[in-house]
Amino acid sequence: MATESIYPATALISRTEYITQPRDYQFDSLPEIAAVPAALTIRGSTAHFTVSYDNSLGSDGQTLADAVLGVCEADYSTLQGYFGGITPPNLPFNVNILPGNFGASHATCPATTLSIGAQSAPGVDIPFIRSLVIAEEDEVFEAATCLHRLRCPLFELVTLSTTLQLE
Repeated sequence: MATESIYPATALISRTEYITQPRDYQFDSLPEIAAVPAALTIRGSTAHFTVSYDNSLGSDGQTLADAVLGVCEADYSTLQGYFGGITPPNLPFNVNILPGNFGASHATCPATTLSIGAQSAPGVDIPFIRSLVIAEEDEVFEAATCLHRLRCPLFELVTLSTTLQLE
C-alpha cells in the first residue's frame, strides 16, 4: 500500500522507520520488517482496524490477532479521548502480526499500517503485544494532532508514546 507524505517535500530528508522495540533487542537493520510476509490471513475487522497475522505463526498468530481485535476499539476510544476527540486520517489501522522479535514499527508518523513482532516478548505475551499496538497507534494520533496544531516536536511524540505504554 503506497502512501503519500503529508509533510512538505523540503521537510523530508530520508525515510525513517519509527520503531518500538524490546529494551534488550540489538539490530543493525530490520530484515524482519523489510521482508514481505509469505502469507497474511485477515483475522477480522472492526470500525477502525483490520488485523492480520502471518500464517507461519499458526495458532499463536490467531491468538494474538484475536486478543488485539478484542480490545482495539476500546484502546482506540481511550486514545481518541486523550487527543481531544480527533480521528487520524487514512484509517483503518492495518495491524500485521509478523514473525520476529523486532518490537513494532510503522513507515512514517501518519502511516496506519502497523507491523508487530509476535516474538517480541517470551511466549504469547498478549499484554505486551497490546502495548506495542497502542504505542504505534499513539504515534499516528500524535501525527494527526500535529496537523491540527501545525507543530510537531519529536521529543514530545516519543515521550507521550512511552508514557502511554506505562499507564
